[in-house]
Amino acid sequence: ALSSEQSTQYSVGVVYDPVDWLDLSLDYYNIEVEDNITAFSGQDIVDKDLDPAAYGAIPAGLSITRDPVTGRILEIITGYANEGTLETDGVDFRANTDFDFGGAGRLQNRLTVSWVNKYDVTSGAGTTIEEIGRMGYPDLRANLANDWAFGDWNFTWNINYIAGQQDPRTPTGAPG
Repeated sequence: ALSSEQSTQYSVGVVYDPVDWLDLSLDYYNIEVEDNITAFSGQDIVDKDLDPAAYGAIPAGLSITRDPVTGRILEIITGYANEGTLETDGVDFRANTDFDFGGAGRLQNRLTVSWVNKYDVTSGAGTTIEEIGRMGYPDLRANLANDWAFGDWNFTWNINYIAGQQDPRTPTGAPG
């Protein structure tokens, strides 16, 4: 019963190239995905079975089978299903430089920065979770790549930054 996601999105950007050794770009994006394809774990199915008012109904094609006498779980069928919406927006920035030093070589730098303003997931039960700052959903990522070419040699130095994230299962103040 899995169907395709439907999205509405727009973006706007600007590129500025003021001199031959520098170019800059700035882009804003806004995306809303309906009928979000979601992976459901065994725990998700158990939660939906125990409290459908809070977690929503078990999606078609997924199930849990219990022993009719003891209530013990005999089988859980997990998988993917359409549920809820995803809304996100943010800004991407890029700066490139290119310096030719003649006999001393050529130096190129590339800075990319992505900032996510919002990443909200709304379940089929209507519960919205703001994912920003949770494990796997940092609000800021940056990369600086530096390349120096000198004759037959190339030297590269990269720096990556990913903002802090918190595992929602970890108590506040505990290592995440």
